[in-house]
Amino acid sequence: MQAVILTGGSGRRLWPYSEWQPKACLPLANRPLLARTAEQLSRLGCQQIMVVSDGDLQTEKYVLRHRSDCEFLTVAARGTAAAVSAAFAHSRAEWCLVVHGDIFTGDVDICRLIERFAACRQPVVLVRESDEWHRVDDLVAVRLTGNGSRADSLWGHPRRHYADHVAGGVYALPSDIMPYLDHNPGYMRKLAVGGMPARERMLEQSLQMWLEDGRELLVEHSDWLIDIDFPWHLAEANYRAADSDRRTRVAGSRVEVANSAVVAGEIIAGVNCRIGEGVIVKGDLVMGDNVTIDWGAIIEPGVTVGDNAIITDRAMVRSGSIIGNGVKLGYNAEFSGIVHDGCSLAHNCQFYGIIGLNCDIGAGTQTGSLRFDDQTATFNINGKRFTPPDHGGMVYLGDYCRTGVGALLLPGVRIGHSSCVGPGVIVDKDLPANSLLLVEQQQSRRGWGPHKYGW
Repeated sequence: MQAVILTGGSGRRLWPYSEWQPKACLPLANRPLLARTAEQLSRLGCQQIMVVSDGDLQTEKYVLRHRSDCEFLTVAARGTAAAVSAAFAHSRAEWCLVVHGDIFTGDVDICRLIERFAACRQPVVLVRESDEWHRVDDLVAVRLTGNGSRADSLWGHPRRHYADHVAGGVYALPSDIMPYLDHNPGYMRKLAVGGMPARERMLEQSLQMWLEDGRELLVEHSDWLIDIDFPWHLAEANYRAADSDRRTRVAGSRVEVANSAVVAGEIIAGVNCRIGEGVIVKGDLVMGDNVTIDWGAIIEPGVTVGDNAIITDRAMVRSGSIIGNGVKLGYNAEFSGIVHDGCSLAHNCQFYGIIGLNCDIGAGTQTGSLRFDDQTATFNINGKRFTPPDHGGMVYLGDYCRTGVGALLLPGVRIGHSSCVGPGVIVDKDLPANSLLLVEQQQSRRGWGPHKYGW
C-alpha cells in the first residue's frame, strides 16, 4: 500500500512555529509529528511512504533519516492537488492513502477509511464535525448526504449554515482521480456567495469536480482529529499525544530514587534516570533516557520529560506539562505548558505557554496567564480575529529566542523566531522574527550625600 504525506504550505496561521520548520516536523510530546505519522502508516500496512512538498524537504529528511521505507518528492507547483498528482505520476500506484502532514488522528479512523475504500474502490474522505476548534469558515467544509455516508459538495471556507462538517485531511484515492487533479483550475470554485478564494490548486477542488461529474465521494467520520492550524491546536495536539503515550508506553528500567524523595504516582522511565534528594512527585510521571530530577524539584501529575533533561534546585513543573529533550529547569523556575528541545529556564522565572527550540529564558522572566477581565486573549491572524476555545492565555515563543532579566510577557503574546526581549520589557503585542525589543527609560539624576543628613 502506497501512502503520501503532504508537508508543503506556508503554515502562516501557526506562526510563530511555522517559520523555522515545517508544521509536520513540529514535536508532539517530544517526537516530531511526521515521525509519528510515518510510524502510524507503517503500522497500518503501508509499505512505501512518499513525502511530498513544495519546499526543500531537508527537515523532513532529517526527521525520517532512520527509515528505509520513505522517499521524498519536491513539486514546483503550489497546492495539494499538484502534490498528489506528482505522487501518482511518480509511484504509478493504483491508489494512494493521502495524509496532510499537519493532521493528528488515531489508528482507528485511518483503518476504517482504508477498509471503506477496499470495499468499494471509490474515493473516501475523513471528516469531522465542525466545532469551536475546527470551524467551517476557516477550512474546507463538507456537506453530507445519504445519511452522512457520502459527500454532497465541498465548500471553500463557507458560512456556517452551508455545511456542518470539515474535511479531515486524510483521503483514500484511486488513480482515476488523476484527470481531475491535472485539470484543477487553481482555486476553490465552490464558495458561499461573496466568498473570496486563494490562488492554490487544492485537492478538495478536484474532488468537487469529481462530484460535479456525477461520481461518488464517500465519507468516513473521525472519532477524534486535530488539524494543527493555529498555536492553540499545537498545544492541544501535544497534550493528546502525551496522554496517548502514557497509556501505551512500557517502563524501560528501574529508576534510582533517593530516600528523601516523595513519589505519589506511577513512574514510567527509560534508562539511567534518577529522582534525587527532596524531590516531590505528586502523580504519574513519564521520563525518557538519562533524566535527572534533583534537589527539591516539584513535579505535578501527568508530566512528560524528554531525554537528557535536568530539573533541579526547587524548580516546579505544573500538571500535564511536556519538557523537551535536553531541557534544563534550574533554581526556582516554574513552568506550565510545552517546552521544546534544548531550552534553559532558571533563576525565579515563571512561564506559561509554548517555548520553541533552544530558547534561553532569562532570570526573573514572567508570563501573565490571567487578564483583569478574566477573558481569554484574542488573536489577529492574517487580518481575521480568533478567540481560542482553550490555551488562549498562553505565551507563544518561537524558536531560538532569548529573554532578558525581568522581562514580562502578557497573555496571548506571540514572538517570532530568533528574537530577543530585553531586560525589564513589558511585551503586550506580537513581536516579529529577528527582532530586538528594548525599553527606553527616562532617568533623573541628582546629587546626594552626607549633606542631605545634616553633615
